[in-house]
Amino acid sequence: MTNWCIRKTGVDTNGGTGPTVLATGTDGVTNNVTQTLTAVSAPFTAGMVGQGIYISQGSSYRTITAFNSSSSVTYSGANLGTHISLTYNVGGSWLTLGNALVSGATAVIAAGDSIYVGAGVYRQTLAVAISGSAGNVISVIGDVDGAQTGDAGQVTLSAYTTNDKSAPSATTLLAFGATSYYTFSFLTFIGGSAVNSLVSNTAGGGLGVSFTDCCFNSSHLTPSHVISITSSPPGVALNFTMDRCILFGLSTMSPLAITLTGTSSGSADWDALVVIRNSLIVNLGYSSGGAIAVLANTGTHKGGGVRIYGCSILGNYYGVYCSGAYLSTTIPCEIHNSFVMGYNGVDVYTSGMLTGSYNSFYSPTPETNYTYGTGDVSNSAGTGTYLAPLLELGQSFKWAGVIRQFMAPDGAS
Repeated sequence: MTNWCIRKTGVDTNGGTGPTVLATGTDGVTNNVTQTLTAVSAPFTAGMVGQGIYISQGSSYRTITAFNSSSSVTYSGANLGTHISLTYNVGGSWLTLGNALVSGATAVIAAGDSIYVGAGVYRQTLAVAISGSAGNVISVIGDVDGAQTGDAGQVTLSAYTTNDKSAPSATTLLAFGATSYYTFSFLTFIGGSAVNSLVSNTAGGGLGVSFTDCCFNSSHLTPSHVISITSSPPGVALNFTMDRCILFGLSTMSPLAITLTGTSSGSADWDALVVIRNSLIVNLGYSSGGAIAVLANTGTHKGGGVRIYGCSILGNYYGVYCSGAYLSTTIPCEIHNSFVMGYNGVDVYTSGMLTGSYNSFYSPTPETNYTYGTGDVSNSAGTGTYLAPLLELGQSFKWAGVIRQFMAPDGAS
């Protein structure tokens, strides 16, 4: 398992495994008998084993697997053949996250690896091309304290690919396609004008993805959703988690949309294993959207198991919306210990699709087809009734791992 580094001062033709380049030259020689790189300048040391190396032949990314001498190392991967006068860089950070996840160095990133991203704004949309595995996810970590990259501060991935004053990209910022098994932490995501502006998946992808201590900002007026995750293939658990996150949208629908696709195979309803907890989710959109929407597609055996814990949910029209006849009542969705505000607090297609406890609903219509659970209160009903809103805005909060004063501007450049 390798740690890789992204920095604003990096170069995508570096080895990728540290903040500084450990060795560089233009005298590299490879041969078709052994997987070795030799250099008469003798720049290599035993401590370079495990470091990434870029070799100009075929624009190849490798890792050093063995130290032979100060003038010879063995590299991983396919044999590069016989070549002379090759440029090589050992260690050093890359410039773009796309080099690690989309194209370029993807062949050297393995399940279980971690990618640390130094402070700054990275203007690039990402169609993720590689996957981790169950139990060995690929971790993308904003290095807000600078411990790995040397660059402390807010780490922002932005769909405003030119600058903040030009029109943003109409491409989803983070598209999983058919790729899966990732964790993201301490990152700020800025969406553009795509229909699903920040995160989406397609058939067979987006499984086993989690976001922790992240912020999602999609204030463009075009998107329908900020994060849109759909279960596919039908009946397969998403294993999706969002923890300690802030999600802000001006969505025409709901900034967070989870779509569960029913299945005709098997013998019972199925659990999507989606957890949203300790998060602030806000939609100030101009249409009849909500903050969180759980949607369902047709199928004999229905999906459920979207679970919400300890969240503040502020919707323009709906707080939490469970839509359609194909959500399970056998494995219901759940909401607990949360504050929900919207023109409609929680709106459920059929009673039993959403259960909960110890929630506070503040709304002209606190609930539709929701049965109050233990400790639930609202401004009109429940186990207790109150008239004053309970949301308290603090003096400071942590934004993707960076503490800032309440209502302070972004400050990112």
